Amino acid sequence: MKFKKLLAKTAVSAAVMAMALCPASVSASIQASSMPSAEDTQTIAVTNIEHGATVKAYKIADAGYSSAGLTGYETVAGVSIADLEEPTLEEVQAITCDIQDGSLVLPALELSDVTPADSHQLGDGSSACTYRSGDLGAGMYLVLVKGVSGNIYNPAIVSIGYDNESKICAGSLDMSTGSWTVTGGVTEVKHSKVTVTKETEDGIRSFSYNDTIDYVVTTAIPSYDESVYKNVTFRMVDTADPGLTFNESSVSVEDAAGTVVDKTNYEVSLTGQTLTVDFKSAWVLSHGGTSVTIKYEGILNEDAGLDFQGNYNRVKIVYSNDPSSQGGATAYDDPSDPGSPKAESVVYSFDLSFTKVDSKDSELALPGAGFSLTGTNTTGDDVSYLESSNDDGIVHFSGLSEGTYTMRETKAPEGYAVNQNTYTVTISPVYGSDKTLSSYTVTITDQDGNDFMNKTYTSTPLADGKDGNIPNTAFKNLPATGGTGTVIYSIIGITAILAGTILVTGRRASRPEKG
Repeated sequence: MKFKKLLAKTAVSAAVMAMALCPASVSASIQASSMPSAEDTQTIAVTNIEHGATVKAYKIADAGYSSAGLTGYETVAGVSIADLEEPTLEEVQAITCDIQDGSLVLPALELSDVTPADSHQLGDGSSACTYRSGDLGAGMYLVLVKGVSGNIYNPAIVSIGYDNESKICAGSLDMSTGSWTVTGGVTEVKHSKVTVTKETEDGIRSFSYNDTIDYVVTTAIPSYDESVYKNVTFRMVDTADPGLTFNESSVSVEDAAGTVVDKTNYEVSLTGQTLTVDFKSAWVLSHGGTSVTIKYEGILNEDAGLDFQGNYNRVKIVYSNDPSSQGGATAYDDPSDPGSPKAESVVYSFDLSFTKVDSKDSELALPGAGFSLTGTNTTGDDVSYLESSNDDGIVHFSGLSEGTYTMRETKAPEGYAVNQNTYTVTISPVYGSDKTLSSYTVTITDQDGNDFMNKTYTSTPLADGKDGNIPNTAFKNLPATGGTGTVIYSIIGITAILAGTILVTGRRASRPEKG
């Protein structure tokens, strides 16, 4: 097509480009009253960009003028576009790559965020706005956007042209999610978003000490323009609280179809409490626009927080997001940005305590009582715990998952009989919509249905042993063998024996000796 056709077109669209030109079938009389000149300026508006993005425009084609008005358009030095009315994807990619590697140096104009007046919601729920330039001359501009909050933008073009009254008009570019078709029928996504979710397998929220926790992380892979983003960064970084221990060797990866990804396509590393899965650039580029699922194990160790002190691990995605950088390799990695692609998971473990007391005096605490607690935890494993009452009579079990347990006394305090009751212990949590712990209830009931503890907590539990008592009965002081009558008869008997002995002795003493 010729330049005169360019002036007559309303817009030219490309997969990663949009060229908006005002119609300009110019008559001689109109030209006389409104003559285009190099002094004419207008603005560029780029819509559907999220807050915090960096939007830069590079002029790649300029308008030419004479005393008669507009003469046409030409590319600037160093830029090659065969047909300015139909720039190809490959041509725009080549210009972007030349800017990346520094072989093409063009002035960059940074556009300004003009929200909140133009702010609205994108389809994915994120807040979008309009970026606008200052006064610019007529021509074609390459727009490169460095996104935040997980957004990836491929290069685009927008133009400032003239309408049919030779009036210069603003250029507008919509970067919302979607695609458009370029010369040759190639379809390219303009904008894609990195998202990430993290969950425990089967949604289990509480665990016992030493339990294995199966984590599942799913993240979207951006639709990178492979000719522009040549060497991308894409990695998952998970940092855990001290109560969690990652198992580095347990990491496995599946693609969007559920096929196991060969380990040569990613690297796993564990440094302290941080687990990293770093994907190779070639694999990421070949799977753009899909998703990947990462599975791995953690162990709940004995440093775990109990009750409302949840045990968190926090995932963030580090990814390339700057089409103007060398090979598109610059990665977005801002942990302070609340809008960056992050996800977290929290698991809980519980404890319970009660006081061993005398059955007749609940203020008399009994040390040395032994108890067993048995049951099945949330992962389906049989668990068994043994604890004894301390010097204050307190029995304390720690690191329990939610569920129902059986408790028995295995050893009585000194001077007391073993409590023969079989107790049912239940820990029942309530989780909020954000999957954090809202409250939990602990009950201890004997086989007759008597409650020895029934307490619901909505914040930090009370001090050890203050919410329930388990009694023991002291040995009774039994009497010695026989009774008082027996004692009297014994005394009489002993007296009679003594009297008889004296009598016999006296008789022997008075008996005459035989000659």
